[in-house]
Amino acid sequence: EEATTEEASSKVAEDHSGLEAFIDSTREDARELYQKEQYKESIEKYTLLLDEYDCPDDVRAVLLGNRAAALMMLNAYEAAGWDCAEAIKCIPDNDLLLSSLSSECGPTLKAKLFVRMGRAYVRLGFVHEGLKAYNEAVEIIAAALDLIPTFSEGDPDVMYLNQIKLDADTGRTEIIRFNEYTQSIQDCGIKKPEDAASNYRRKNLSALSHINASLEISPASATLQETKISVLAAVNRWRELHLYCESIAVETVKFDGVFVKGLENRNKLKNVPVAIHLKVGVKESKLSSKAVSEAILRIPECLQKTYLRSLRLEERSHQVLTAASTLKEFVSAFLPSKQYTTYMWLDLEIQKIKRTNKMKESADNSFRNGNYVKAVDQYTKCFAIDTDGSQSTGNSTVGGRLNAVLHCNRAAAYMVLSRYREAISDCSAALRVHPQYMKALLRRCRCYVRLKRYDEAQPEYERYIGMVEKARRSENPDSAFEGSACAFDGPAKVRSEDLKAAREELKDVIYAKINEKRSAAAEAAEKSRREWYNSTFSQSSKPKTAEQRRNDWYNQQGDSSRRWDSFNGKGANRKASGEQRKESQPRPESRRRGEMPQQEPSVGPSSKCHYEVLGISKTASEAEVKKAYKRAALKYHPDKNKGDEAGDMFRRVKEAYDVLKSPEGKRNYDRESRWNRTY
Repeated sequence: EEATTEEASSKVAEDHSGLEAFIDSTREDARELYQKEQYKESIEKYTLLLDEYDCPDDVRAVLLGNRAAALMMLNAYEAAGWDCAEAIKCIPDNDLLLSSLSSECGPTLKAKLFVRMGRAYVRLGFVHEGLKAYNEAVEIIAAALDLIPTFSEGDPDVMYLNQIKLDADTGRTEIIRFNEYTQSIQDCGIKKPEDAASNYRRKNLSALSHINASLEISPASATLQETKISVLAAVNRWRELHLYCESIAVETVKFDGVFVKGLENRNKLKNVPVAIHLKVGVKESKLSSKAVSEAILRIPECLQKTYLRSLRLEERSHQVLTAASTLKEFVSAFLPSKQYTTYMWLDLEIQKIKRTNKMKESADNSFRNGNYVKAVDQYTKCFAIDTDGSQSTGNSTVGGRLNAVLHCNRAAAYMVLSRYREAISDCSAALRVHPQYMKALLRRCRCYVRLKRYDEAQPEYERYIGMVEKARRSENPDSAFEGSACAFDGPAKVRSEDLKAAREELKDVIYAKINEKRSAAAEAAEKSRREWYNSTFSQSSKPKTAEQRRNDWYNQQGDSSRRWDSFNGKGANRKASGEQRKESQPRPESRRRGEMPQQEPSVGPSSKCHYEVLGISKTASEAEVKKAYKRAALKYHPDKNKGDEAGDMFRRVKEAYDVLKSPEGKRNYDRESRWNRTY
């Protein structure tokens, strides 16, 4: 019996020794996997030891703490915090009185676990619980150093303990910053997520910067995530909204397949299948329909409705329909109690998607078929679908790619109907949603030209051309979309023929502005001349004689001017001066001071000037002169006009064109006309 007992004891000892060796070996393997950043495999090793073997409490505390570190690296903060709390329970309080400062037991291990737990709580947004954990760690370290004064400051264990204290202090500093950001968010008028909908846009944008700063400290805070989504929706930044939701979903893929056995009750994505198409590292903007269907199941329930709406407003119709159908099937299978309560909105959202697609397609077909009035009406109805018909005017402020495209398309229909002011309003609305929407910008330019608003058209064309040229010079053309609510039809997408056409149109605008200024100046001069003529030669009074006009002129000069004829025609040198004047043969264009011209300009056989013959203004360009000549020549050509005066008029038209067709001839004629003008 004694031999049998000894054999049994020996066997137990051997088994225990073998178990310890196996645990140590597995721990070492798990540690190596952690160092290689193979966190899932490391967690599997730790879970195997914790679930399959009855480890001592001190060993169990270390295993739980190490698994918590691996879970933290996968952003599984809830499970990490739970592991730290369980590990702390495995360390008896009397361990704090031991003389050892090893990181595998005693106060060092417990302080480290509290710091790790505090960090997990802060990442989840539970800053109050995190602060308590950090304070516990600091107190444990202070007590340990007081009870064991024999250790020197240079001892590695003491240095490690001080490093843990430094981590705790850093964590407490983070909490102070987090509280400051939270206070700033509240100062912007947002105390809870739903406050963003009724807040001012400027305050929402200010709050958004503080929310982003807070999320750097607490990226897994459900309250902060919901608040950010609410603010983004309030300021109509739907592209950024759906990208953020998809980034949340991608983060959950990191810990897919980890929550098994003892961790199964810590899985917050229970019944959600392992992701196949949604992968870490894939840009959220390029997710496939299947990946979006997996993403909708991985974001918080409070964000799912807004996420689907953002997909619809960003014209990701196929993806949003697939995702909505997947969510509906999941709710029916695993959440039947919520199907007719929490998820009543789901069927309404699916109907909105289908109605929007159908109405937009009908409007596009009407435009293609030339029914522009009907197209305008259908585009307007499209705006009202998102808000259940509350916006009957169609001047949507919801934003998103869908609304920008609807505004731009309706503007095209307005342009065909020559309703350019409405088209400008729609293009401006599209550009408020997407400032780099090149098609809308070019259409607004052309509307300004149609309305002859050249001063507004020119800077718009220059902006359009400048944006395209800058994008073509840039190494990263997509950088133009940074901070933009949308990312489509940007400067880099403009075709060469469109850019060439815009440059030609800009030249036409510049020429039109010059001609407009010339015409305005000519009209102003003509108006001034007529006003002077009417005031000087009033039809209500008898016309003044040449002597009266001459006397009026002298009276306007003042007393210091010498009269033209001081001797009143009776001076001694009258004859001599007259003969001298006769012999001197003055130039035809010169005249005596004070005389009014007495002859018409030499413009041909007609009493009308050449400009009147051609029917153009004096500021007409060469092209306008040529165009007017062709029109008048065609009208009065003897072969086409059998009137009595047709031949004479044709000759006068030809003479006028011969004089005005060249800039030099035109200048000579204008100069002669100024000297020989008849008043």
